[in-house]
Amino acid sequence: MIPNDLRNNKLYPKLTSEALPYSSTKKNKTRTAQALAFFILLSIIHTWPLITNPAHLSRNDNADTVLCEWIVSWIAYQLPRDPLHLYEANIFYPEKHTLAFSEPLIAPALIGAPLRWLGVPPVSTFNLLLLIGFTLTGLAMYTLIRTFTGDHIAGLIAGSLAAFNPHTLTRIPQLQAQFSLWLPLALLALDRLLSDKRTKDALWLALFVTLATTTSLYFGVMTVVALGVALIIRFEDWWGRRANPFFPRIGLAVLLASPVVLLILAPYWHLYRHLGFARPLDLAAEFAAHPSYYLSTAGRLHYAMWSNRFYEYGGECLFPGLIAFGLLIVALASGIRAVKDRRIRMFIAIGITGILLSFGPKTPIYVLLYKVFPPFKGFRSVSRFGFLFLFAVAALAGYGLAKLRTRFTRHKWITPIAIVLVILVNLEATRAPMRLSHFKGIPSVYKVLAAHKGSAVVAEMPFYSPRNSYKNASYMLASTTHWKSLLNGWGGYIPKSYRRRADVFRHFPEEAAVEELQRAGVTHVVVHFNRYEKEEAMKIFHALYNNPKFKELASDPNGIKLYRFK
Repeated sequence: MIPNDLRNNKLYPKLTSEALPYSSTKKNKTRTAQALAFFILLSIIHTWPLITNPAHLSRNDNADTVLCEWIVSWIAYQLPRDPLHLYEANIFYPEKHTLAFSEPLIAPALIGAPLRWLGVPPVSTFNLLLLIGFTLTGLAMYTLIRTFTGDHIAGLIAGSLAAFNPHTLTRIPQLQAQFSLWLPLALLALDRLLSDKRTKDALWLALFVTLATTTSLYFGVMTVVALGVALIIRFEDWWGRRANPFFPRIGLAVLLASPVVLLILAPYWHLYRHLGFARPLDLAAEFAAHPSYYLSTAGRLHYAMWSNRFYEYGGECLFPGLIAFGLLIVALASGIRAVKDRRIRMFIAIGITGILLSFGPKTPIYVLLYKVFPPFKGFRSVSRFGFLFLFAVAALAGYGLAKLRTRFTRHKWITPIAIVLVILVNLEATRAPMRLSHFKGIPSVYKVLAAHKGSAVVAEMPFYSPRNSYKNASYMLASTTHWKSLLNGWGGYIPKSYRRRADVFRHFPEEAAVEELQRAGVTHVVVHFNRYEKEEAMKIFHALYNNPKFKELASDPNGIKLYRFK
């Protein structure tokens, strides 16, 4: 007897082999709608209480959150005005390609752009994108595994593990971590291309690789690596006589994706070639994974019981959960027979590759890729490649649950147990309620800057040292109200011009600092007196009051003043 949601799978006796993509029937559409609602609900639960006040509850206590809010807002602002200069962001004036100093986030920003155009504030937009990213990632993984197994509940458990795992839930401030949906969709497109050799699947493959790269360079490379591993493992699908219909179409995918990807990567290549942005192998080794990462999770259940001894602040959490491991074992229980399945073999290889790459220069494969594949020279947190392991475990856990439902299909209790397992994997991962801060809004003095017609160059004080440049993130968020050029900035790369100025502005408002403002063409200065010690703040206030080059334009009750600099 075959479970109802597996009846459409014509190759059901070979469940883990070449299951056909499920048809677009009314029932399947209903299942997809149910899955969408399910992942929306999970997104709300795992981020609770964010949904109760998305305009003011936030993770803005973390500079990465603020950086992402600024990136999304800049892209929404610049695209309709001057898309050819998208990377010429308003920070680190007058440096070029400053958007490339961080992850691109273009794909999530395109999703969030309508919200910004409608006037939704940056913080609210980020919070909504966070929920959307979780939801779409879960739904994409659900689609992949349900397509491969024909099992609705297997898709739900795989989607839960792919979207809500220790890696994604500990990286809430980094929006790109929640938009990993392009990886399962790219693998699904590749699978269909290998099976059917259709041109439209090559087009989908090109699109998903492009979207992955425009979301995050890390995820773009992970997607390419996963696809490369899949092609190597599934060589029998394109070798010999099958090469004739396959290679022209995979070539078409590469041809279509390459121009956009190269266009996105060009500013990063400029950084690498002209500004010395390449990361040394020693730095990659410093941020490589440790075996304890794979026993670490920030999920409240396991963290409280045993995982806290393995948790390292700043390290990755890569423990997928006990239920996931159990279902992984079930998926591989038939040994050689299971490994003969091309898709299972593909996921195993992707998981192993992720583990090896996460250890960085400690493994020869990473050193080789560092030498021959330029994007690896820009990576620092190589432990993030461990996500490929979590992704593979999620997929294989889905196979394991589908196998259990097949084995015990005559028993009525198997479906309720499968549903309980879906609940348990989410319970293992949950960190809710999240620790959130209250965002009070952007200070009112910036409205005066926004009303200023014409170009302007703004310097914000204190002008932090390169080591503390993350504190500039709030200045960047405030600039979303006026989009004037800003001397301050923050990102994955700090230019030499900023380092030099930081040393000079350390003595603001002494004469050397004032001269530097003049050389930089600064027209406005915002001084955050509330960020100085009281005695130093009074000293700066009196110095500016007595200097005719500074004219006060506006002030904020919290101790922020805007000056016109002559």
